[in-house]
Parts: sequence; C-alpha cells; structure tokens
Amino acid sequence: MDHLPAHFRQDPSQWKDINNFISKRPKNDAKAHYKAFREFLQSIHDATEAGNIEKTTALELLNTVTEKVRENSLASATALIIHAEDELVKDITKRHLPTTNPQEKESIQKRARTEVPEVSSFFSEPWGSLMKIMHDLVRYGQSDTPIPSSDTLSVTCKALYTYICAHLEDGGAVLQHEKDLLVALSGVINLRAANAKDMFGMRLINDIEASAPKAQPDDSINNTLQSLSEILNKSNIYYLRDEISILDAERVGKVRRGEQTDPLQKVVLDVVRYLADKIIAGTFGNTEHAVVSTWKSVLDIISEGVLKLETGELTSDATKEIRILQEQEFSGTSKGVCGRKMDLHLHLHDLELNNSEFKAVGVDIEENRRQSRRNIRINKAIMVYLQRHTKFDFQNDDYLVFLDVSGYTGAIVYLRRYEDIHVSGLLSRVAIKLPIDEKGLKAFLSGQSLGWLFTYVQRLRSMQQEVEDMQAQALDESFLQQERITPPLEPRDLDAIVMNSPKKKRYTAS
Repeated sequence: MDHLPAHFRQDPSQWKDINNFISKRPKNDAKAHYKAFREFLQSIHDATEAGNIEKTTALELLNTVTEKVRENSLASATALIIHAEDELVKDITKRHLPTTNPQEKESIQKRARTEVPEVSSFFSEPWGSLMKIMHDLVRYGQSDTPIPSSDTLSVTCKALYTYICAHLEDGGAVLQHEKDLLVALSGVINLRAANAKDMFGMRLINDIEASAPKAQPDDSINNTLQSLSEILNKSNIYYLRDEISILDAERVGKVRRGEQTDPLQKVVLDVVRYLADKIIAGTFGNTEHAVVSTWKSVLDIISEGVLKLETGELTSDATKEIRILQEQEFSGTSKGVCGRKMDLHLHLHDLELNNSEFKAVGVDIEENRRQSRRNIRINKAIMVYLQRHTKFDFQNDDYLVFLDVSGYTGAIVYLRRYEDIHVSGLLSRVAIKLPIDEKGLKAFLSGQSLGWLFTYVQRLRSMQQEVEDMQAQALDESFLQQERITPPLEPRDLDAIVMNSPKKKRYTAS
C-alpha cells in the first residue's frame, strides 16, 4: 500500500480499507458478497475525499464485474468478484487508469461494439444503468470510456445525458433510476460545466421573445407565431423540454432551483414547475373555484405579481354604473341586461381593467355560450367605464383583451369599439390548454399555449401602464390648471375696531 499515489494515501481515503474488506467478505453467499462489494465501491465513488482516479477506478471495476456477471451464472459470481477485488488491489497501485493501455482500450472497444450491452439484473441502480450507458457510448462510437477530469464533468455528463434523453421514452416504462441519474447529471452540467449556457442560455429567451405572437386580432398572427417546439429544438436547447416532460418534474425542480438568472427563462421554468407539481400531486380539481385558482396562479407567475388579479365572484362597479344609466334612461331594466359578478378581474387601484370568465370542467355547450355572452357584456361595460373615468380611448385601433375559459381550455378574446358598436373576436387562433397530465405537459411546451399566455400578460401589463400614465397626467393637468389668485381682503366694520394707543411710561423725579 505504500506504493499508492499520494492522494490515495491521504486520510481518510477509503481505498486503504480494501484489505479489511477482502478479509471480511461473505464468501459463501454470492448475492451478499456482491452487495458488499457494490456498496464499498459506491461509498468510494460518493466520498468527497476521493479523487478522480479513485472514482474512475470504481466505475471501471463495476464495468468489469458487470461484464463478467453477464457472461457467467450467479453461482460463479463470488469467484468473479474475488477476481475483481484482486484486480482492484493491483489497479490502485498504478499511477494510471486500467484502460490507459492502448491494447486494453482497443479490446474493450471491440468487445463493446460486438456485444449487446445488457446489464445484469443483479446490479442495483443506478450503477447498472450507468454501466450500460458507458458500454453503449463506446459501442456507438460516441465517446471512449468516459473519464471525468478534476475541473469539469461536461464531456462525460453531456454524453450520458444525451444517451438517456434519447432512450428514456422507449417502451414507456417508468424508469425512475434512469430519471434520477439524469437529474443528477443535469445538476452537474448546470452547476459545474464551463459551457453550461450552451445548453440553457440566452438563446432560448431571445427566441421566445422574437417569436411571441403579436397582439393583433387578424390573420397575420398565424404567420408570426413560431411554435415553442421549434425554438426548444434549436441547437441543444431541446434538453430543457425533454427534461421537464420526461422526468419527474419535482425532482428536476429541486436540482434546477436557483440556477437560472434570466428573468424570462426563470418565469418559463416556474410555470412548468408549478404545473408539473400539480400533475404529480394530482390536484387539478373540476370545480370552478379550482379552475380559477389554477389559471390565476399561472398568470401571477408569468406577470411576476405585477398584475393585480382578484377572484371570488366580485361585484363589478362598471356594470352597476351601466345599470343605473339604463334605469334612468328606460325606467327600469331586468337583471339580465348586464352581468354583475366577475370571476377573475384585473384592477388598478379602484379601477376595473378587464374580466375573465371561467367555467367548471364538464359544463355543457349552452351554458358555455351563455356565460361567454355575459362576459362580453361585462367587458363592454368596463370599456365605457374606463373611457368615462380615465379618458382611455378605445377608438384608435385599441382593444380590450380577456380570457374565456372552460375547465383547463380557453381562448383570448378581444373587444374592439367602432363608434357606438362593439365587436368581439378571438385573438388567439388556437385553444390555450393547461396540461393536466404528463402527455399534456409535453404538448404544452411544444405548442403555442405558453407563447399566447405571455402575449396576453404582456398586453394587460401594457394596458395597465397606459391607464396609470393617463391617471398621472390627468392629476398633473388638474394641478397646473388651478387658478392661483390672491383672495381679496374681506371688508371689516371699522366701528367695531378699538384702537388702543400704547401706554406712556411715566417717570418720577427721584
């Protein structure tokens, strides 16, 4: 042991325990012997004190034992592991890795290319999967046997990461150990790789912003919208989509929390993380309250809390004003003239800016239509209300936008005014769907729903800012127009004024 490289001899290096382990190995039970050997190697690989040579040697040994177990029966596993232990003692006395010999490298690569890489079921995960991946990487010529370096794991991790991403969906089986391994690799790539931004960088943000649908209710929108699937598939950015849609997103979220620095990219991931958590927990309810709550949460995340959205069947001041005017004009109206309750409305201070209508899952078509018409009437009242209170002019090709939602599927509706006529239509030419299962989550990321939600929030934020600016301008103008004249003196009754002269001070002679 004195011939070991220096970093092997530093306490508390666990390689020193190999003689102890060999002397105490359970020779009569192949499974127990394998388990002890695997745990020993795993403890070395996981140890913070272990160097790269130690860790790589552990992987190489597991690779060797995996091959031997695959070629032989479990009955001879004990002898094979003993042989591997002997190799271990020999290997750690060298200053180079077991595969640095060119002939040995060529032999391993040749064997990997000709053999079908099967990992023994006796190997617990994720080691078996890792060994299989390493075999396939060699067999397919993507890389030689991966060897991590001391300062970056990008080469190894990218190769393993690419392989798992490409094969996780095959067969549709739930492969939790592969998923866990990919989460770990993803974390390493993002936290330690020098070129992590090549995979999760500003290009994603720039592409999403550039291809976001223009908020114009006409046919040109179909040509300006580029689907997110094309964006995410550019270069290496598709990993972001594959990660979230294939993996247990809750685990991915834990790995990725705090890693993103760009605000828009963080918002995208926060939306996906929120939806994925609900999918995993199965908390998508069918009631109207559950539907409104979910949509509001998504909009709050996208707007980063800037939009002041309120829920709870609130009474609309705009519709109350319309009702009063109608009663004065027509001497009474029915309650059906204009709806009064709002499901989710945007407000600025005490002003209403829009209202969105939500229906529970499974509501029939006729009820959907009735509620949609009511929603249009409410928003028409809000347009009149805004023009009266803020001088916000909807005549100059401007329009009001709001959501009309049934369950977890909705659309963005616009309302435009032409003199005294109000015309409504669909701003979004596709249905906006929130995912309620894993398949839907992948479709959500590869489709147009996310882009349209960004467009909707952007439009509301713009409108909110315009109204706020108009309010500030109106206050300034009111202040400047005030007359600044010194008020005249009030007439006073002189007879009522008593003039008292000051008392004279008398001096007496002393």
